[in-house]
Amino acid sequence: MSLISTLPARIATSLLVVGAPLSLRGLPPASPAPAVAIQPSPIAGQWTIEWELGRRVENGDVQLIRATGVMTVKPAGDSLVATIDMKSRSDGRPVTPPLTIGGKATAAGAVLSQIQQLRFNVNGDERGVDVKVTWTLTASGDALSGEIVRDMPAEMVPVGPMPPATITGTRVKS
Repeated sequence: MSLISTLPARIATSLLVVGAPLSLRGLPPASPAPAVAIQPSPIAGQWTIEWELGRRVENGDVQLIRATGVMTVKPAGDSLVATIDMKSRSDGRPVTPPLTIGGKATAAGAVLSQIQQLRFNVNGDERGVDVKVTWTLTASGDALSGEIVRDMPAEMVPVGPMPPATITGTRVKS
């Protein structure tokens, strides 16, 4: 009598399965899982974009500052990297150098984040603060839409919390 035949059926079965070869009881070995093709992100490519760059608040009057530019989104391993090349600002000030931000692809687009240095001047007291900025983007064919959320300290926003800013765009045709 072997050790296995003296064990309860449940334990013996477990021992047999654990020690069994890949081919069980005459069944062919399992086929390896098919390779899964990585689908390109719907947001990958180049886009002309317009977005709310910031706000100027003076004596309670809010002026939106819009910007236009070109955003290029490329895969980088399991992430995405976006480079934004600003072309113009609605307030006429000089454009900033290109900005590169990273994030993750979603089913419909991407969520990108950055830390941005914002300058505040409240009654002549000017100071900078680092703010986390999250870009949530959705691509639908050749159209891009989304929002930009700036996680700003409440004391830095004299008119109350800032609502999400909008971003729109169109895919650049090759």
